[in-house]
Amino acid sequence: MNEKIRKLFENKCIKYWKIRTNFDSYYVSILDWIKDKSFLTKVKNIKIVLNNNSDKTITAKFDLLPNKKVYLSKAEHNYAYSESTINQFIHVLEYLNIINEDKNNEYKFTYHFENFVKSIINESNSLEDKLDNFISNLVNNLLNKFIHQIEKLNEEDEDNKKQSPVINFSFSIWYNGFCEKQNINESFYHLIDEFKTLYDLTLEDRSFKKLGILADDEIIKNIAKEINDYLGLNTKAIEKILKNKNIEFETNNKYIQPSPESEKNQFSKITSIEDFFYDYNGFTIPIFQRAYVWNENAIKMMIQSMILDMNDGKETYLNNIITSDNEIIDGQQRLFTLTLILYSIMKILAYEEKLVPKLFEKLFFSYSKDNNSIKYYFIKNTNEIQIYQEFEQILNEWNGNLEVGKLLIKIVRFIKTKNIDIDKFKEQILTKTRFTHTNLTNKNPDKIFANLNTIQKTLSSLDLVRNWIYSECKKELKENFYLQENQEKEKTIQEIIKYFNTNIFDKFKKNNSAKIEDKKLLELFIDNLFLKLNILWNKQSDINKDILYAQKMNFILENLIFSKEVEEENIEELKIYKALKKLNIYLNEFLYVICKFENINKDYLEMIEITKIYAFNTAINATHSSKKTVAIPLTWAICDKFNILHKSFEPNVTKNYNNISETSKWLFEIERFIIYWKEVYFKGQSLSQKLFAIAKKIRTFKNYSINNFRNELLDSIAEISSPKERNEKLKNALLDRYKNRPKKAIDDIKHFLIRINFYLLNNKNIYLDYDRNDTPSQYTNNYFDPTTKLEVEHHNPQVPKKEDLDKLINYNKDEYDKYIQKIGNFTLLDKKSNIRNSNRMGNEKQSKNRMCIITSGDDEGLLLPIKNPLPNDWNDISRHIDKRSDQLIDIICKIYEYEENID
Repeated sequence: MNEKIRKLFENKCIKYWKIRTNFDSYYVSILDWIKDKSFLTKVKNIKIVLNNNSDKTITAKFDLLPNKKVYLSKAEHNYAYSESTINQFIHVLEYLNIINEDKNNEYKFTYHFENFVKSIINESNSLEDKLDNFISNLVNNLLNKFIHQIEKLNEEDEDNKKQSPVINFSFSIWYNGFCEKQNINESFYHLIDEFKTLYDLTLEDRSFKKLGILADDEIIKNIAKEINDYLGLNTKAIEKILKNKNIEFETNNKYIQPSPESEKNQFSKITSIEDFFYDYNGFTIPIFQRAYVWNENAIKMMIQSMILDMNDGKETYLNNIITSDNEIIDGQQRLFTLTLILYSIMKILAYEEKLVPKLFEKLFFSYSKDNNSIKYYFIKNTNEIQIYQEFEQILNEWNGNLEVGKLLIKIVRFIKTKNIDIDKFKEQILTKTRFTHTNLTNKNPDKIFANLNTIQKTLSSLDLVRNWIYSECKKELKENFYLQENQEKEKTIQEIIKYFNTNIFDKFKKNNSAKIEDKKLLELFIDNLFLKLNILWNKQSDINKDILYAQKMNFILENLIFSKEVEEENIEELKIYKALKKLNIYLNEFLYVICKFENINKDYLEMIEITKIYAFNTAINATHSSKKTVAIPLTWAICDKFNILHKSFEPNVTKNYNNISETSKWLFEIERFIIYWKEVYFKGQSLSQKLFAIAKKIRTFKNYSINNFRNELLDSIAEISSPKERNEKLKNALLDRYKNRPKKAIDDIKHFLIRINFYLLNNKNIYLDYDRNDTPSQYTNNYFDPTTKLEVEHHNPQVPKKEDLDKLINYNKDEYDKYIQKIGNFTLLDKKSNIRNSNRMGNEKQSKNRMCIITSGDDEGLLLPIKNPLPNDWNDISRHIDKRSDQLIDIICKIYEYEENID
């Protein structure tokens, strides 16, 4: 990493926004203050007083307005906040010069803020605009201070730079999305990438919408310029490198000597970049070739790949280059990209006053037909293609306004930020980067080109893995005495590649597409398999994701190849094939854990008996409420803890009943935690790393108990309270979201209805509890099967038919639209029943399937049935929906409540 970038991060950038709070919540709180007349009249004497509580929360109150909230946060309870939440809010207020600390844990409003309050005390309209203007002036003044601080950095000695809270905090604000939101010419994107790599931060979750509106565009652009100046990475600094004409060439090439000139006939040979350009025989770009289309990301991928190979001591292979009678048929994009990279390296070497290989003089400075220079041939014959015209201009005189000039700036900047040995990188490209050069004669080059480019597709992660598997097969077969004949070896390779395509590659097709890879699904599988196999990744990660996850998958396969299990299996099979079969088992486990049942191999489902217990499938499915992927490592770890997914596990054997029951209890802890987190405590914070750590403990420590598990889950949420308060908060949240102020939440309602249905049918028990003398056969009934395509349906339809409305008395459209979204108006239907109902009010919206007992109510009166047919009075219907909503929410709370004695 660039040393200046590292110093800026280490000395100047503090990670304030750990819980990723949006500035809007702070803004709304301040707006709430100034709308209160009591606050406006007492602001001069009011203090914000903080008190530390025994449960590690902080109570925040106005001393003279004890009933007014300091900060409008959903997490607040009895004016108590988590330490990080309230401290961050106080820090923002101090930064904006709204409060000053009077004494320990007491804060007074500033004279500046008092004056603002005086100016609006008699106002009742446009308070939001006035607050906008007030904060806007504060922010822009502070950002101007930031600019001056950055200017001073260039003047200070590196060892004597002082930390400044203005720089620390202002940089954090500016960093959060401004450079992407504003049209900043001085590119700062590479710095963001480095920042994310260094601290593993996620830019998307760290936006400051209100400050983004309030901050002045020109000030933001000035900040970008000053930071780029400080780092020496702005356009002006990069152009200084590219403009430099003082280039000293070596007298001789110190690498590979030029090959004898090839005869002009058909051949195919592996060649280095250096060898190819020395043998350059005036290749031209034919008119049917397309224009140069590689973008910045594609070029970065090539550079990253070569850097990675250089660090690993490997050669780089760039596929095939095809020429025909000195015309470039295939490979023009790669050759010109290499040309741009070589030109950039030449300029960096010259700027650093290092000798430049003689080859570069031939390529970029000769205009002689005899020297076969790029100027004479490669560019001379492409004057109808803009980028080549521009590159010819660049070779004559630098012009950073040209598109190719802008591209060169990005290439040089990217190479510079990688902080690599430029001499070593130069050697990697010239002598250790190879491709196959095929030259054809007396052919129709346009037809060859058309055939090669009819279908073009960027290689995905799994494409790259397949290529690696092919290489492994070749390597193993070379020494395998069981398969001596080449024909037999080729057949073996084909079988293995076919196995990979069918059992691995096809499982990651997106939406049944034949071409598109579901990258998110693949990344989840690989990351979770690393955890399962306890594999550590300590290689370079700041590379293109497709390459990164291909390397990770290859690394998994390498580990499997050398595992004891694979070693001991059939010795007549190739190790790579045995590793793939093991990987296929893991993939089917993963697909089961994430409930992607349609992708699981049928033979796996037949082999693993637990998958035939539909109630257990439902328990697995429930851990992924609202498709929360954070639960995957926990769910998989728990299944492994109880050996549930092993082919030897027999669920119908009495000795295994306890394992099934215990597993269901652990899985329910995940489900319950996710419900509380999502419905009560979620404010944008990420739990991924914490839950990964818990999953690792489940896998590592044999004595890790369900109580440990429950408590660690709860500890991962800072604001979590006592069981009683926890349960009350859940009920209030559910009433608010699914009854009092209902929002469209079909997936969540469907989850709750399915779980209520299971609970009622399972004798009001959410576990698979065989201690109640239940036989396993009870749980194989298909009304528990989550793969059944149930649909959640409004009993009173969203768009009722006119003839139904005409019969309805006391109808009010606004009331109707609100009530139909309440949970009490929903039911479960199989697809056939749903189609049959056809949006009729009060129709037979009940399924014959027992799974839909949710519609018919409970024998003990715990749950009312959905009335059928419904009365014609809307007042009766709405009362019924409210009562049923209350009942459903009571059952949900009963299912998920935390017992008082578990802490």
